[in-house]
Amino acid sequence: MEGINKILAPKIKALGLEKGFAVARLYRQWDGVVAEALGEKFKKKSQPFKLSRDFLIISCLNSLWANEFQLRADSLRRALEEKYPKIKIKNLRFISR
Repeated sequence: MEGINKILAPKIKALGLEKGFAVARLYRQWDGVVAEALGEKFKKKSQPFKLSRDFLIISCLNSLWANEFQLRADSLRRALEEKYPKIKIKNLRFISR
């Protein structure tokens, strides 16, 4: 797998696709990132819904969970910035499903 990464990484960068791949990775790894940033009880309670410019909309299980996430938005945003620097997320918005 490392051999493929050595070949593909420069091509992805040259084509300007790094952000797209980072967003796909964020969607795949969402529960792990949330658990690491906020705790295990937050796993499976939300998922990224839409990314528009520097604004990430997150769909939460219900309004209670949306509120819990909102209270911890700064911690989650910092964790996202650290793990996915190519995405440049500055704002989070939490909605209920």
